[in-house]
Amino acid sequence: MNELTEICSSLNTTYKKHEYTLKNAMLFKDDINRYIYMRESERSQIRIQQIPNNYSRNIQNSTERYY
Repeated sequence: MNELTEICSSLNTTYKKHEYTLKNAMLFKDDINRYIYMRESERSQIRIQQIPNNYSRNIQNSTERYY
């Protein structure tokens, strides 16, 4: 039982460490799927923002989406 508790604690720690990556991956997947199933007329209205190479934003705390 003690071993199971340690494993759960370890998994929880790993999840918390990588939660932002999982969250951003899911948001990105949703954005891609939304784009795929859009009508052509809706696609033409989207402005895609390019992110500069020297852009240093804290991805962990980001809730912004880029289109």
